[in-house]
This record gives sequence, structure tokens and C-alpha cells, in this order.
Amino acid sequence: SLDRLYEATGRWNELAEVLGMEIEGAADPEQSLHFQFRLGQTAQLRLNDLDRAVAQYRDILSAAPEHAPALMALEGLFAAGVRPMPIAEILEPLYRMQEAWEKLLELHEVQLHFVTDRDERVRLMHRMAEIAEDRLADGGLAFTCFQRALLESPLDEQSLGDCERLAGLL
Repeated sequence: SLDRLYEATGRWNELAEVLGMEIEGAADPEQSLHFQFRLGQTAQLRLNDLDRAVAQYRDILSAAPEHAPALMALEGLFAAGVRPMPIAEILEPLYRMQEAWEKLLELHEVQLHFVTDRDERVRLMHRMAEIAEDRLADGGLAFTCFQRALLESPLDEQSLGDCERLAGLL
């Protein structure tokens, strides 16, 4: 087929075009996902069009949250520091759905490097503390997250109250 010819000859822009048409003409959702993933990989690895690759993977995971190759591709980009905030928005609901709490904490930790608004940072630290305490049963980690929130905003009553409550339990 034409896509294999373009792939064999390294004509990546033409391949991307053909894959786009194959997505539109796919006989079933599974075939469409296959072409979408190939397009994402082509955009990422051959065209260095990372925004397009992230969008492809997002579309795949919206249609099929269990699509492991697209998830792994996004996680790889995220780990490499590529488009961390847009990718975090895609991964967060998937991690919640999968109950992948450790991954979600790591995701939030990376987000903290990019969030500059103090109130948003405190909210993010509170979410991290709640995950640590409620989902991972790690009171020590929850305490640390609330301490960090308190350092960020020393007058925050929730952070102070939760630090005191957890200190009494540890």
C-alpha cells in the first residue's frame, strides 16, 4: 500500500497525509486506532511534530483509555520533559481511573515545577496529601505534603490543621 511505500522511502510528510486518510476510511474502530497510533509515532519520531503526536495520543486515549502503546508513548514524552503540562492533563484522569496513585503523585510533583500561582500550588499539594493519606495510607507522606503547602502559604488554615492532625497520629 501507499503508506508502506512512503515509510520505506522515508517520505514522512506524505506518510502522515496517507495515514490521516486511512484513519478517516478505517473499517472499524480498532483499525482507526492502529492508524492513529502510527500517525502519532510518525509525528513524534520522524517529523518531530510533538504537538501533533501528543494530540494523536490524546485522541487515541479518549477513545480507548486502555490503549497501552499510546499511554506509554505519552509517559515517555512526559518523562523526557516534553510538553509536561498538556500531557499531565491527559494522564491525570487516566491514572485516577486506573488507581495508579504513585504515578499520579509523580505527575503532580512535576506539575509543581511549572505552576507559579501560590494558591494553585497549595491546592496541588493538598491533592497530593489526600492521595498519600487516603489512597496510599501513607500518613508520613501526607504530613510532608501538608508541610510543604504550609511553607508555601504559612497562613493556610487547612494546611495547618491537617499538619497538626497528622502530627498527632504519627
